[in-house]
Amino acid sequence: EHIYFLATAENTISTFEDGEILGSILGKINFQTFELEDVILLSENKKFEGITLFQQNDTTISFLLCEDTDKEVEYTILYQLIIKK
Repeated sequence: EHIYFLATAENTISTFEDGEILGSILGKINFQTFELEDVILLSENKKFEGITLFQQNDTTISFLLCEDTDKEVEYTILYQLIIKK
């Protein structure tokens, strides 16, 4: 019934060059009306760029989030986010 999305801001004028990380949010859009229903600030200093549904039940929904640290490494950190429906 909802579309969840991530959005991240960086202090840069370039669409390709990394800048200082300004934060990441999770947004929730109603699938029927396409109205924005909720926005949650996840972090002011992490750049979350990947999201996948992990688990859900009648009261909660759980996502796995992937962080881009802007470092030259071959791994990423995964976070679990649990929110109330």
